[in-house]
Amino acid sequence: MWAIPLAYAALAALWIVFSDAFVEMLAATPAALSRMQTWKGWFFVVCTALLLAVLLWREYGRLMARQRELERLTRLYAVLSQVNQAIVRETDRDRLFRDICGVAVEFGGFRPAFVAEAAGEAGGLRLLASAGNLDTAPFLESGDGCPAAEALASGETWIVHDLRVAPSEPWVDAALTQGCRSLAAAPVLVRGRPAVVLGFCGGEAGFFREREASLVREIALDVGFALEAMERRELHLRAEEALRASLRQKDLLLREVHHRVKNNLQLVQSMLNLQGLRYESSADRAMLSESLERVQTLGRAHDVLSRSGDVTSVCLRTYVRELAQALSRRHDPDGRVRLEIFENDAVLGLDQAAPCGLLAGELMANALRHAFPGDRRGVLRVDFRRDGGRAVLRVRDDGVGLPPGLDPEEAETLGLELVRALCEQLGGRPRWEREQGTGFELAFDLTPTEPARLGEAGEACSSSFSTGSG
Repeated sequence: MWAIPLAYAALAALWIVFSDAFVEMLAATPAALSRMQTWKGWFFVVCTALLLAVLLWREYGRLMARQRELERLTRLYAVLSQVNQAIVRETDRDRLFRDICGVAVEFGGFRPAFVAEAAGEAGGLRLLASAGNLDTAPFLESGDGCPAAEALASGETWIVHDLRVAPSEPWVDAALTQGCRSLAAAPVLVRGRPAVVLGFCGGEAGFFREREASLVREIALDVGFALEAMERRELHLRAEEALRASLRQKDLLLREVHHRVKNNLQLVQSMLNLQGLRYESSADRAMLSESLERVQTLGRAHDVLSRSGDVTSVCLRTYVRELAQALSRRHDPDGRVRLEIFENDAVLGLDQAAPCGLLAGELMANALRHAFPGDRRGVLRVDFRRDGGRAVLRVRDDGVGLPPGLDPEEAETLGLELVRALCEQLGGRPRWEREQGTGFELAFDLTPTEPARLGEAGEACSSSFSTGSG
């Protein structure tokens, strides 16, 4: 640093020493004085030029060194950036390893680069991915001082700065043959244990300086995080698949239960039909027929459940429509009464759908049996809607209306007693209307899981078999 200033100081001292008076003292003749002054001038010009040349050469060398360092740092940053992009982009382990090796060769100047794991009982290393024309056979065999094997066994980064001075081993000879002069191996730790090893080779001795070694360790650390994330993702997917399989199994079981219940109820219907054949009284057969209808109403709920996509919920629209169609075929084969069923999707749990369907079926059956005598025609309307956290069921007809003096709240007929019991089960108080036929309305609270589902096109509604209103 101080060499050039000292040289200038020495030249200044010589300039003072070889002043004109001193030169005149040395010169014997005027011709000699002229030659000595000429030599003195050329001497100082040459010295100044040499000093300037040395100064410029040193500055040029420093500039080139800084340029090479900048390029090296840029290269290292590019490697780390590309590796991180591959980690974010890839979800497959093998593709991630291939991308890392390709990035190391393309952007980092390594030759070659590889990822390997322990070969198990066979010993040595098994190549998982590589780039740079790696000859895998001897180079990945374990041996004394082999960095890849040692790094995988110890969990620490191993670096060989000059393979030519390393002890002769098959892996050393193989590396030198492929143009490798230095080598670094970094283990990838997953949950604290070495999973794979990253190997990077340099084409010159001392290639892995402090920054390159730090880069290798940083890549291994990032890859370890990526592998842990992949394992967690895989475990999460396996858990989700196991949960889905369990849900499918339970869904099939519930579907089978509803199917068996429906079959058992059909068996009860058959027994009631056989029992009805033994009755001679028409009144007894009519009572038995009403009971048979109620059993059919219960069985239809389980039938809708067994055919729906959700075996825990019933699409009330489908349920009521199928009930109305069955009752219309039985009590109104000529189609004198037009049935109007609500169109909005309403999904209820079985604990509320069954009594709600029984209630609607009982009211529709009573209307079809009694509200339109003879050839009278009319309309039977069933509505169901949500009102906040409550549901409202309405059944109305424009028939002859209730008999005078009949109080539905006090009547002791089996049908009206059943209506009152179902209203109590749903937790609501019925309201009757007598103007222009008969109207019934019941408002009740929905169960906590129902309000959010009511009014939506739920899976149970979308996948259930829907029929016309008859």
